[in-house]
Amino acid sequence: MSFYLPMYMALAQSTCSWARFPKDWESDSGIGEPEERPVQAGAVMTAIVYRAEGKLANSDEVEFMRRWGTAQGLDEAMAR
Repeated sequence: MSFYLPMYMALAQSTCSWARFPKDWESDSGIGEPEERPVQAGAVMTAIVYRAEGKLANSDEVEFMRRWGTAQGLDEAMAR
């Protein structure tokens, strides 16, 4: 039995084709990489780090606070 198992596995792997997503789906969101536009791409953790480091643009920070922040954070972001 142990002799045939590797042979059957090799046969199955060589004759089967694996399903793949279409090329258009290989992007995380179609918007770009999360590092380019973290809020729009949905990379919440990247946006949190960028916000803490002061790297987020004002418009991105307002959008981020609207979607995932608090009312107080949104008010602060809109005041800037």
